[in-house]
Amino acid sequence: MIASALVLLAQEYLVSSYATDSLVRLDATTFASTGVVAGVPGAQSARYGPDGHLYVACEQSARVLRFDGATLAPLGVFVGDDPATPADESGGLVAPTGAVFGPDGHLYVCDFAGDDVLRYDGTTGAFLGTFVSPGSGGLDGPDAGLVFGPDGDLYVPGFDSNSVVRYDGATGAFEAVVMRESQGLRNPRSLVFRDDGVLYASSWGNNRILRAELGSAPTVFVATTLRPSGICFEPGTGHLLVVNDQNGALRRYDGTTGALLATPISGASSPFPGATFLAPAADADPRLERFAPGLAGTTSTARLVNLAPGSVVAIGVSLARTSLPIPGCGGEFIALGELVVLDLGLADASGAHAYTVAVPAGLSGTTIWLQGFDGTNCRTSLALVQRL
Repeated sequence: MIASALVLLAQEYLVSSYATDSLVRLDATTFASTGVVAGVPGAQSARYGPDGHLYVACEQSARVLRFDGATLAPLGVFVGDDPATPADESGGLVAPTGAVFGPDGHLYVCDFAGDDVLRYDGTTGAFLGTFVSPGSGGLDGPDAGLVFGPDGDLYVPGFDSNSVVRYDGATGAFEAVVMRESQGLRNPRSLVFRDDGVLYASSWGNNRILRAELGSAPTVFVATTLRPSGICFEPGTGHLLVVNDQNGALRRYDGTTGALLATPISGASSPFPGATFLAPAADADPRLERFAPGLAGTTSTARLVNLAPGSVVAIGVSLARTSLPIPGCGGEFIALGELVVLDLGLADASGAHAYTVAVPAGLSGTTIWLQGFDGTNCRTSLALVQRL
């Protein structure tokens, strides 16, 4: 039931409205409001989990709420303190702004007040401990757009530290500041990776969107856009959609040039005042898992899921990264520069395809890029980087 509902919901967007404590559903073609999910105090990030349900960070109630993936009916508190018990089941969560599931299936929640990231069991919501220590790497005011990157690391926007900080995806240890104020970043709120691994950040404090390739300094993508808060890519076109928390307008920008294409929702007609987060109402992209165990000299498997059953699919392996648009695929990009393997196959009835290969021992220490493609839907997975 959940899977079929997600196909329908993929034709919508969800916008978090902080000012009205709600989520607003938008038709993906007309951008007309198709409904409201109420009872979300201080609505921030809204993302689907691996179980197909929706998880929403509620800054004003110190909770993460769960909603049915098919109906968006409330399923109750997933993370939060039970006032009837002496213990704090949330682990001290005060002001959650962002919640995202990691590669390990657990939920990672950033606390704007605590300047840290907490980890919770992805099935039960039980507190597992502090993942990123308070203020690690200078982090101050972690905002809604934290995301796991192609390298498996966690990227967190620091609203008050004017930075995007990268942490080890397995340990939470500080690794690097990948965007900073001296590079033109001010008060970042949301982060999103394009499918070729390029990072986009909403720079709220100076009305810009910045983008950067991993390991490179950011450049300006959109020179001026009023107080951008939530950003996402439009499925099927690759254009960038942007909402702001000032007048609630929604704008569409060319995904390659950054030119303004349209303003589907003006501030005067906005149904979501105080917009904080924007995302497709379901995950329409294929998801690729890294080679496991992923060690040279072993037989390893990479799985591609979230496919159209029976579709022709491909998994590519490359020794270098590039950034090329796929002809005829509406803004989809591939990151495979020096292609060494291209596995072709059919997705099974569950919408998955596995590629198993004996990894030569001589590739020990080699860094590779992986990417999957669903030929039926012309959709690519996020490219992944892995060290064998």
